[in-house]
Amino acid sequence: MDGYFCPSCERIFEKDSLTASYEHGEFWGNPYTVEELTCPMCGDDIVYIEQIHCCDECGNLCIEDYVETSDNRYYCSECYKIKNIYD
Repeated sequence: MDGYFCPSCERIFEKDSLTASYEHGEFWGNPYTVEELTCPMCGDDIVYIEQIHCCDECGNLCIEDYVETSDNRYYCSECYKIKNIYD
């Protein structure tokens, strides 16, 4: 299950929890609407909120370093080891 992580308050939440606000206006005669998504915990802007994934091996959330494979599987830093031919 995917979630969202806010580095400002260091909390994890689901996408459905995001708070949306809308700004309507006009620019050079053209109407526009801007949707701003914010963290439901601290109110920080969505720009600072990143989508996180669960590790397909252990089930923990991939908050720091992780690997995404070509078949869209995710592995946290505890479940993979980078090696080369000389290891």
